[in-house]
Amino acid sequence: MSWRNIEKNAYNILNLLSETETVMVFDVETVGLAEDAKIIQFSAIRYKVMSDFSLEKMDFYDTYINPEEHLRPKIIEITGITQEMLDKCPVEETVAADIASYLKKAGVYAAHNAPFDIAKVNALFSRNGIEFRLPTSKVIDTLPCARDCFPDLDSYKLIDIVESLDSRGQFSYHNSLEDIKATTFILSEEVREYQKLIENLYTQPTKRIAHLNWASCNINARAKSQQRIKLNIDDDLYGYIYWDIVKKHWDCKKDKKSKQLFDEIDMANLEEQVLTRYGSKYQASTMDILGTNWLREKKEKEKKSA
Repeated sequence: MSWRNIEKNAYNILNLLSETETVMVFDVETVGLAEDAKIIQFSAIRYKVMSDFSLEKMDFYDTYINPEEHLRPKIIEITGITQEMLDKCPVEETVAADIASYLKKAGVYAAHNAPFDIAKVNALFSRNGIEFRLPTSKVIDTLPCARDCFPDLDSYKLIDIVESLDSRGQFSYHNSLEDIKATTFILSEEVREYQKLIENLYTQPTKRIAHLNWASCNINARAKSQQRIKLNIDDDLYGYIYWDIVKKHWDCKKDKKSKQLFDEIDMANLEEQVLTRYGSKYQASTMDILGTNWLREKKEKEKKSA
């Protein structure tokens, strides 16, 4: 028994796509994971958004970039990109303006684990004096959308999501252009799931409103993987319902009373109460971000007091 606010996300995604003519799916390969890691391949495919939300390919941009530094063996292994492939490629100063110009051709963007790609692209522009920045409010991240639409998966890595949905084995990975094709496939599947959800909304029974008294962030001392935002609701009921920070969904205790409570409460309203109370404090507009930021602060405080 678990729950995510799929309705809110469904409307956000479908509204974004309905308000634009084009969506651009993009991906980068980099020299590493550090904040200032340089891009060694940038790829993007622009699609026309059809009336039924299907995507029709228009054009693409793909370039390798010489980072002017040696690639670590692990990066070569992961990406398949070698030093020899990059030595004769343009440096970032040469292609940064072209990348920005191409990105400007779209109204909405999409990427898997988008914050990583956004950060690397915006850092590229910053280093090269280009004012354009990818607007985060216009970027669809297919990773949290996959948590919404395919809640039973054990992993939300790009390859694992695709292989759970694609029986034909039509995709390859880690080259950024190939990753885009896989991401587009996931996005299309997610949009279909969101459309089904919206169609079925009006058949759902009305649920009761619970009152949030307060919440706290907890790490189980004996089971470190249990990291939760526990709620105190109604008549001082504490911990019956919680946000699972690791799995990124709402859940409850496994006893009969908790399950009944979880089933009868309007969780969308309860989530809104939590975000209204704690979102500003932890710079979070979603539970995914709230859990991450609250847990980080708690660990930092515990480290300082140790």
